[in-house]
Amino acid sequence: MFVLPKDAEQQTEEEGGTLVDITDLVQECAKALTFQDPLLTAPGFDLQDSMAALELMDPQMDCCEIPADSAAVPAAAAAVGRSSKGPDSDTRVPTVPPRIPPTCLDPQGVNSYPSLPWNTLTMTQARIIGAESMSRLESMLGGSSVSESTFTSLYAHDGVLRDMAKQLGWQPQHDKPNGLIGVTTAKGDIGIDKLGYLGTPQQHAVFACTVALVKVSEVVRMVVQHADIYEEEDFSVGAHGFKFSPWIEESQVIGLLESTLEILQANTDNGDAATQRSTDEDIDMLILIIGSQLDLFRACTSLANLNAANVREVTEKTKKVVRDGAEKLEKIHGILQTIDPDDNYRPFVQLAFDSFVNRPLLGNAPVRAVNFLPPSDAIMPLKVVFEGLAWAVCDLILYGSTFGRIKRMLCRVSISSVNILARSFILLNLYFDDLLVGQYSLPSFIAQHMNQIGGVPRNLLEGAYGKTILSRLAKPLYDTLKVLVLNRNRQRAYIDVVMVKEWSMLQKESAAVDFYYNQELGTNTKPIPYVSNYTLSTTLGLLEHFMRLGVELHLFHGHHDLAIAYWYWDFLLSTCLNTATVMRKTKAEERLEVAKKEEALEAAAAAEKKSSKKKGPKQGKKGVSKNPVSSAATATATTAEDAEDNLEYMLLGVRRNICRGLVRFIAALSQAGLVTPPQYEFTSHEQRFRKRFELFTRINQPPALTYADFLKGSDCSGVSPSDLLASVSECFKASKSMLDKILVQIDNAIDIKFLPVTKQEATNLVKVCVTNSIFLHKLTEQVGSGQKVKSQISFDFQSSSEFCCIKIT
Repeated sequence: MFVLPKDAEQQTEEEGGTLVDITDLVQECAKALTFQDPLLTAPGFDLQDSMAALELMDPQMDCCEIPADSAAVPAAAAAVGRSSKGPDSDTRVPTVPPRIPPTCLDPQGVNSYPSLPWNTLTMTQARIIGAESMSRLESMLGGSSVSESTFTSLYAHDGVLRDMAKQLGWQPQHDKPNGLIGVTTAKGDIGIDKLGYLGTPQQHAVFACTVALVKVSEVVRMVVQHADIYEEEDFSVGAHGFKFSPWIEESQVIGLLESTLEILQANTDNGDAATQRSTDEDIDMLILIIGSQLDLFRACTSLANLNAANVREVTEKTKKVVRDGAEKLEKIHGILQTIDPDDNYRPFVQLAFDSFVNRPLLGNAPVRAVNFLPPSDAIMPLKVVFEGLAWAVCDLILYGSTFGRIKRMLCRVSISSVNILARSFILLNLYFDDLLVGQYSLPSFIAQHMNQIGGVPRNLLEGAYGKTILSRLAKPLYDTLKVLVLNRNRQRAYIDVVMVKEWSMLQKESAAVDFYYNQELGTNTKPIPYVSNYTLSTTLGLLEHFMRLGVELHLFHGHHDLAIAYWYWDFLLSTCLNTATVMRKTKAEERLEVAKKEEALEAAAAAEKKSSKKKGPKQGKKGVSKNPVSSAATATATTAEDAEDNLEYMLLGVRRNICRGLVRFIAALSQAGLVTPPQYEFTSHEQRFRKRFELFTRINQPPALTYADFLKGSDCSGVSPSDLLASVSECFKASKSMLDKILVQIDNAIDIKFLPVTKQEATNLVKVCVTNSIFLHKLTEQVGSGQKVKSQISFDFQSSSEFCCIKIT
């Protein structure tokens, strides 16, 4: 690497910025460059500068120039703007550098940009700024970086915020505890009854909206960065040098917003009726906007600082806060629907917001147009974020009382496209203070779950071997929860890289625990693999989820790939059903055995109590029930969680039947000559199969299948067309019948938060069954006619992302 001589650097500095011919210097440098040291460098000229220099003199790249009509630019700048070729080579589009970020409300100097609206700010203009700020907040939560969202508000830049604070008499907390200069109450709020504050209400509203936008952005970025589960499509944590106004402390923000709300409320119903009616509408809108920002800030700061001592109390309050915020957003949306922007709306927005102001911070790249939603369209996505915090985060903490229920609630989060903010809060609060959701011991939860779904004996779990395996299972089972919080597109990779190897080892360790436990019992009965069944069931759940994601993400294309996918999925679901059946039987036997032991102990205690009584006059049989309920009957009664497990068991059967029906449907199409396997020149079906399912070869159980197994298992050449079509029809009819029962149970469910399937999802599966049955009937008629079948085949995933509808046209 060649370093420029210091005397050359000093020479350019002494010239005072005049042009210097450096051709000889560059040639001298070039002679010293080699393949080992190919870069020019100097203390003030690094690799990034070198790369940027490659784009010099390109009008669209150099200085990140933008079209002159894309922002409010000074007249002088527009007049001298350079030109670049537009779509038509004969046309020229004037371009100018993006504006310099403002450092105050009223910039001065040659070619300065217009002053930010402040001294003549009206309440309507303040309402527009507040609404547009909500649009920037939605963009930031949707994945845009703060430089492309939050700080496109010119008021959000630190120098402008300081100028506004100075003019409004607002001081940092270390200078003045109460923040604003004026008459204060015991709470430190503004004495609005005497109007003891500087500036106008609309100025305070703009200041409060902007501070809330900046500080909410800071908290959201901190939470997402700390959770560290975001992907490029979820969120951009790059701050590009912005410091989020650190002189405004977090503890001051709530007081500032509450004080501003009091100022706005005190200025309603003042003035003549006609003017005040319009002003009151703007004030009402600003109160709702600032109130919703306050609710979001409170929720984020509360959920980010939970501890085991206050987790339930704080979470309950936070849930109420975000519900209130969602209601405010609903009202804002309703108001915005009735407002038609006039001709002055867009010019005013360009004075207060500039999408390209931070363009130089993003590097020399083609200008990316950030399209912000209109405020009327941005409010509802924000409402979804608020609601996600309520049901996805708060409900999980408040109602996740068992491991199985937490897992089902996270499955709902996984398929619902919950915003990265809510998913980050879930991960941060999933395990803290050495407790699951800050409340429960993870080994105890695992023991309860093993007993709930597999009937694993308590004496096994409480023994030395049981405690060892519970500790060993803690991290892998925590990962089964964590994977559901990740971006759905990334869950397959996490299962493949992180989880599968661990569960392969756990299968061997579980077999050892079962062996030593049964050896200690010393019974002559057949040993039961309690822990092995539980481990196998969890492993199968991961593999089945892996397959489901592959279909959902459209990693299988065409009829042949889909047939392979559904065939393998059918195998996994069948194995899941078989394992679940064994575990359910073991659970029933274990519960009955425990109930009998408890009943025997109760009988012995009653007999001992009776024999110890002194003889005396008969007292009658007071308090004795005529229909006593035995302990066995009580122990074997179905609980709410048992009903949820039963529903999940039925759902496995539904999915298995649909997979089987689709495989046979495709086989029938092949038999009718409507589809044929594709041919490849540089690969083969066997090689593609091996690479697709390479993950399954790293697991001991279930055994990995091969392409030869697929050919053998899907070969229907020995089955008549009528029998094959009848078997397909039977699969879809059986699935439809089971789904009808599931829908009835969903309607009768007391609490739908813990159900493994929603009513909408079950209805979508019914649509899949019915649609496939209709087109199957069409194929049956064509095959039965005896004529050659000529139709177009398509695979439609609109009804369900997991199962296709095979359409014949």
